[in-house]
Amino acid sequence: MKQLKLKTLQFKILEKSYADRLKTLSYSESGIYYMPLHIRDFLNYIENKGITDINQVNDQNITDWINRLKNRKNQRRTGGISTAYINKHISALNNFARYLKETETGDIPANTAYLRNEEARKINVLTIKETEKLYEACETNIYGLRDAAMLSIYYGCGLRKKEGINLNTTDLLFNKKLLHVKKSKTGRERLVPMSPAVIQSLNEYINRSRPILLNKNNTEPALFISQRTKRISGQSMSLRLNRLLKKAEINKTAGLHTLRHSIATHLLQSGMKLEDISKFLGHKSMDSTQIYTHLSIEY
Repeated sequence: MKQLKLKTLQFKILEKSYADRLKTLSYSESGIYYMPLHIRDFLNYIENKGITDINQVNDQNITDWINRLKNRKNQRRTGGISTAYINKHISALNNFARYLKETETGDIPANTAYLRNEEARKINVLTIKETEKLYEACETNIYGLRDAAMLSIYYGCGLRKKEGINLNTTDLLFNKKLLHVKKSKTGRERLVPMSPAVIQSLNEYINRSRPILLNKNNTEPALFISQRTKRISGQSMSLRLNRLLKKAEINKTAGLHTLRHSIATHLLQSGMKLEDISKFLGHKSMDSTQIYTHLSIEY
């Protein structure tokens, strides 16, 4: 795509102004780099079809472009490019369409449907109603308060399993309403916003439950404490989640990572930008976030 050259002046200006817009809105580095390239690919395609005015673009032009992507050979390995990679192009085009409308610089069809991703079919996601039932299943004793805090970390903050286990109380920056993830799968630290409900749940656990679980073991820094007054294990947390699922009468196979998939899907359904969800989850690349474009349609 970097080698593609646009001939139409209008298209050159639109690509440049779109790239500048992404920088102004503080998109991720990968988004700022790749999204304009995906748009250049589209503009180059319609230019070769004789279109020299962005307002001439119709649904059929977009469909034909996507079909061309489906038949494109993968330059790094045998076969074609992945569904997730094609969806990345579609995401960029939908974003570009919104940009054109907001800036009144053009009008092309928006909300192009994403391709079905086979990988997404393997992922279980809870509905918003089911997550509400999980919270309702939490009891008011010390373990129930810990359960609610667990849901707030894995669903409310979208953390990975190990990220939640590795949390210390000092990682909760209540005065800034942020959670500091220091140990992540990608090796990069990040700050995750905490909603008022998450803050309340964590405060109740820390003030009413954790001191009892510690049982005079005041040197343990871990946020989540086990019955043995030590940092809780991932297995124990998973067992607690299974207990909640059973009590809430949710007949789905779900783990701690299911809560992360669920919040990402619900955020996308609510209208949050894919780039912002990617930052929230701590993904290295937008490719990892693309899967939720399919899940948000299913649930």
